[in-house]
Amino acid sequence: MIWTLVDGNLIHLGILAFSSLVTTMLHFHYFESTDDKHPLNRIDFGLQLLFIFISIIKFFLISGR
Repeated sequence: MIWTLVDGNLIHLGILAFSSLVTTMLHFHYFESTDDKHPLNRIDFGLQLLFIFISIIKFFLISGR
């Protein structure tokens, strides 16, 4: 996620945006239910969503210039 915030290369941001979608898919493969109240599950899910939003929004902002 830090690499996403620092890097401005469009190819790297595209790869990071795709990898964030893949890791979110893996999150739902291992944690099949969002009813799980374990704090680490919630933290992991929150970080995955944050990673997706940051990488995709930054990619669109930079590619739109």
